[in-house]
Amino acid sequence: MNCLNINNGLKVGIITVAHLREPSEAARKIIEDCNKAVKDYGCDVIYNNKILTSNTEVRESLIELKVSNVDAIIAIVTNWVEPPTLVQPLSEIGNIPLILWGFPETDYYLDQGIFFGSSSAAAVIKSAFEQMNYKFQYIMGMPEEPASRKRLETALDNIRVTSRLKRSKIGLIGYNSMGIYTATFDQLGLKKHFGIEIDNRADSYIVVKMMEEIKEDEIEEVRKRFDKGYVFAEDTKQSLELSLKMYLALKKLVKEGEWDALSVKCQHEFTSYLRCAACLPLSMLTDEGVMCSDEGDIHAAVTMLIMRNISDAVLFFGDIYPYNHRSLLMSHCGLVPHSCHDNSCDIVLNPMSPRISKDGINTGGIVSTLRYKSGKVTLARLEGRGAGSYAMHILEGTAYPVKSIGSNYSTVEIRLDSQMDYDSFVRNQISNHYIMIYDEIEDKLRKYCRYNRIMVL
Repeated sequence: MNCLNINNGLKVGIITVAHLREPSEAARKIIEDCNKAVKDYGCDVIYNNKILTSNTEVRESLIELKVSNVDAIIAIVTNWVEPPTLVQPLSEIGNIPLILWGFPETDYYLDQGIFFGSSSAAAVIKSAFEQMNYKFQYIMGMPEEPASRKRLETALDNIRVTSRLKRSKIGLIGYNSMGIYTATFDQLGLKKHFGIEIDNRADSYIVVKMMEEIKEDEIEEVRKRFDKGYVFAEDTKQSLELSLKMYLALKKLVKEGEWDALSVKCQHEFTSYLRCAACLPLSMLTDEGVMCSDEGDIHAAVTMLIMRNISDAVLFFGDIYPYNHRSLLMSHCGLVPHSCHDNSCDIVLNPMSPRISKDGINTGGIVSTLRYKSGKVTLARLEGRGAGSYAMHILEGTAYPVKSIGSNYSTVEIRLDSQMDYDSFVRNQISNHYIMIYDEIEDKLRKYCRYNRIMVL
């Protein structure tokens, strides 16, 4: 597994609540264990070491945590508490992610004459939040239990990915290409649901003007990267120079805009008129950690950001095709991160096929022809479903390198576990573009979607 340190950098505020007559030293020991469990996942914890028993105390503590700019709040119900003590102040603080944590009764404590009543209060609060459509996650269990630790890990994982997306920016150059409806998007809908900012400060003309300003020494410095491990086909010199100019121009825009991801229209302004497809520049930027899609596919870029924030494994944006009624093929006209290569041979840099040009004759750019790595993979795609709702199609399989489907396009076969999986994919396919990542993250994606109210297909 290549999953990231799921909670690295999270600042978590903890409050503990109980009825005035209920707090006990036993509860304090459990609270200490809860704090330790959160810290064990790499979180910075803010806790005032008080068991709160009134609306005023809870409200004051929540305000302090909000001022401290916490990423999440964990509300621990240590004993019975009158539910409004917690529900009313929490409903006032806005959209800070919440984890509600309660405890069951156990023989260990009952044999000592200790009864908590935590689960009764937690159940009422949980039901109230659900009926209020309040977004939260729920843990019922002792902090030392493996199941509780796993639920905590999942909850913090969801919060970390969600928080990072709220701070993410995607640069968009142009709009959707060739009438691909699924590449269109609802900008305010994405902002409301994910917090992502779509920045369209630059268009194709600006990229072209910036390319004209790139100096030869800048190009030469980047060209050195291709001295080893690459083979150049004939007639690539001019296209390579244009591609490297575009890479440097896009990289400057990424830095200026503080973009985490990027999508370009590409066809047909770049492919047919500039005669330089964006494939090699976008491949290079993806390898550097900037999630890149083309044809203006913003939903694909959002999918890449979600998957990258779950796992740091190699990923790939491409077209997907049902194959032989039992597996899938993925390929693209040239956008293929070189980190997908299995290193068994050199990567061949070929001239772009005129197949993708507007007139079928005039084009330019570089196609990276490589041999894909084998291994377990997850495929996913986010898509709008109207009225501000979203769905994600998720499945797992095993990747195997295969010969190109044509025009030197690198191609990978994804074999599914069963005919049922294949039939399910065909029935639920929601676009031509999907994201493939060399990691098994279907379960994490499903849990992320459930938390963020995204329908899973």
